[in-house]
Amino acid sequence: MCVELVSLMFIRAAEAIGRQERGKIFAVLTEVIAGEKNMHDERDPEYFRKRLEERLAVIVEGQEASKGKSPVELDQARVGRLSRMDAMQQEAVARAAARLTDHERQRIEAALKRIDSGEYGCCILCGEEIAAGRLHFDPSVLSCISCAKKAEAK
Repeated sequence: MCVELVSLMFIRAAEAIGRQERGKIFAVLTEVIAGEKNMHDERDPEYFRKRLEERLAVIVEGQEASKGKSPVELDQARVGRLSRMDAMQQEAVARAAARLTDHERQRIEAALKRIDSGEYGCCILCGEEIAAGRLHFDPSVLSCISCAKKAEAK
């Protein structure tokens, strides 16, 4: 059931991108699904370690590429008031995206530490096992669905 939901999400996202990109996304998704079906143990920490390390590598590469770059150059003498406001908004959005990426990096690093310590896959709040489907969706997740719902309700 989770695989079908993820497939639908990717297809909907790809519709906005275009036909050629949709084909690429579908090929990657098919490969991921096939790999997950062939796994002997759906809670294998090494499988999750690999996924987390791959995502971490992408994040680090992106952060290093954007280090020192300003998302927008703002020349006060050449641009009008609306252009400056647009540039400031773009810069704020870029800073927010960088904060979210940094937060994701921290979550991934924490998940890798939990794999090393043998605590991976257990909720940090109640100690119960996190559902395999939840881990497959987001391997850096910290809590089970019950604790996540309780925390969200607060």
